[in-house]
Amino acid sequence: FIYFSFIDNQGKFNWTRCSSLKIFSSSGLSCIHKASMFGHVGIIAYLIAKGENIDLPDRNGITPLMYAASRIRK
Repeated sequence: FIYFSFIDNQGKFNWTRCSSLKIFSSSGLSCIHKASMFGHVGIIAYLIAKGENIDLPDRNGITPLMYAASRIRK
């Protein structure tokens, strides 16, 4: 399992867990999707080193790379 924390849209601190690199959650997200959504660069690097695909779309067609890019503030 991989565990990491994040701040949700309401500003609350939460934890999430990923049970497998290749399995999607009920929300259609893999571990690398979740890590990308919340800016966990270290976890993203680890997952990529383990062979995870940054171009893998979720059930809405959004890739981890797209989630990561959406976090960039102008």
